[in-house]
Amino acid sequence: MKTIKIAHFDDTEDPHFDVSSRIITLNRKILEKFPHIKIDEVKEYMDHKKFCEDIKSGVEFNLVILDMFDDNTGKPIGDTILNCINGKERKIPTIIFTQATVKGITTDFKTRYNKFPFILGDKITKDDLDGLIERIEEHIINSEIDEDFFEIDIDDIFLRAEIMAIGKKNLNEILYKIKHYKKVKDKFIIERMSSGFSGAAVFKLKYDNQTSVLKISRDIETLKEEHKRALKSYLEFPSQLRINIKSKPYFNSEVLAILIENVGNSVPLFDWLKINQKKEKIGQLFKNLFLDNGLKEHYKDKRSEKKENKFPYIFTKFNDIRFSMVRKAIKELKPIIEGKEFDESNIKNLIENRSFKKIDKENLLDDKYKKELVLCHGDFHSNNILIQGNNPVIIDTGGIEYDYWCMDICRLIVHLFIVGFDKNTYDYYDLNKIDENLEIAEKIISLQQIELDGINDGFIYAINWLLENVENIYDDLFSKWEFQLGLMKEFLQASYKTYYILPNKRAIALLSAYQCMLSANEEVEKETKD
Repeated sequence: MKTIKIAHFDDTEDPHFDVSSRIITLNRKILEKFPHIKIDEVKEYMDHKKFCEDIKSGVEFNLVILDMFDDNTGKPIGDTILNCINGKERKIPTIIFTQATVKGITTDFKTRYNKFPFILGDKITKDDLDGLIERIEEHIINSEIDEDFFEIDIDDIFLRAEIMAIGKKNLNEILYKIKHYKKVKDKFIIERMSSGFSGAAVFKLKYDNQTSVLKISRDIETLKEEHKRALKSYLEFPSQLRINIKSKPYFNSEVLAILIENVGNSVPLFDWLKINQKKEKIGQLFKNLFLDNGLKEHYKDKRSEKKENKFPYIFTKFNDIRFSMVRKAIKELKPIIEGKEFDESNIKNLIENRSFKKIDKENLLDDKYKKELVLCHGDFHSNNILIQGNNPVIIDTGGIEYDYWCMDICRLIVHLFIVGFDKNTYDYYDLNKIDENLEIAEKIISLQQIELDGINDGFIYAINWLLENVENIYDDLFSKWEFQLGLMKEFLQASYKTYYILPNKRAIALLSAYQCMLSANEEVEKETKD
């Protein structure tokens, strides 16, 4: 059995910060998860000189919990101990904290000791103490990790890039927890799933003849909130589009992961379309998804109570940060888009001021433009639609909200086109294919059918069905120029997704967004003339 020895230094006894008793509780939890690990009784110190003497005499500790500031003087007494335990000859993992009420130390403290996990506050709360215990558990897990718990296709550079963005250490910690919780025997096989535009990395996780989906993000609070909403909002969707999905969160101090289990023998729509390229089969699948008491009825029934002018909602999420990402994408892609029809100032004016020629909020606030907002999925890309047999199933409803009517279908179309076309071929990387792809984009924008090419037929049949049926699906809500601006928003988001969309594809998205704006302006001009 492996033993973990912990030292705790505090210059005063505080019954509210009783580390030892909490460690006993933690020890029970650790033994449940890791039977081969035991935490020794915590060695308590109040005299920093005695602490240093023990360290110098050879007393071994696996972890130190250190109160940095003297409660009376406000001086960083913990510095002396840090010098003892992190000298040239030895380094002991340390968690530092303070309960001292010392004004003006917060920023300097964080800057000086930013390499240590720490808790800083005038008063240590129960939540702070629970956070400290979580850090102890993380340390124990880290001490166990001396190998990778996963295998990947080393030639998949995009998968490697996503793992690098999440952090290999973070991924190993999460997998270590899953391995012990689910008693997984062998290494996990990780495959990349084409993510949507939400920002989280999505992996296919294979282990012990099972397949699950792992969604992982550094934006812990956002993903945590999404997970709460997903559990609640999943029941809002038609029953035939739901399955019994079990999901469980796993986390450390840097990332949160959601393991989605029991997806059965399902295949993401994205992969399904690469295999199934018959028009009738794809048409029936989309009919099951949208018609036949599917999403069409959902969009009809789940609407906001009062009508709103919806034009301002199209780009409501495009705040300064998002548009700065678009500007960065424009700068990066300038060598590729140079000579093409594109004007950044026009896009900026439309997003910020809701104005481009005939598209102007001052002219489009008439009562006839007021419609209800619709309860949208929020991240309706083709990997959040699973296919079991021939039946579509919707997952990952954490982004559900009342939104612009066409946001779901626009995200699906843009994802299939930008991420799907020419996948796994040399053309996927070819800068010379941009003009050809822009011709396809113009057909999508104008709701014309795309010609088959013998390579992308599954994706083409899918997009053609959506273009042919979009007016039927949304019925009284449909407006061509609104649909085009919805596409524009999704193309803009695709333009700055650098971690899994190639530069040539991002350039296609950016130029397509501009064409959406021009086409929407023409449609508004026709509409106002009528």
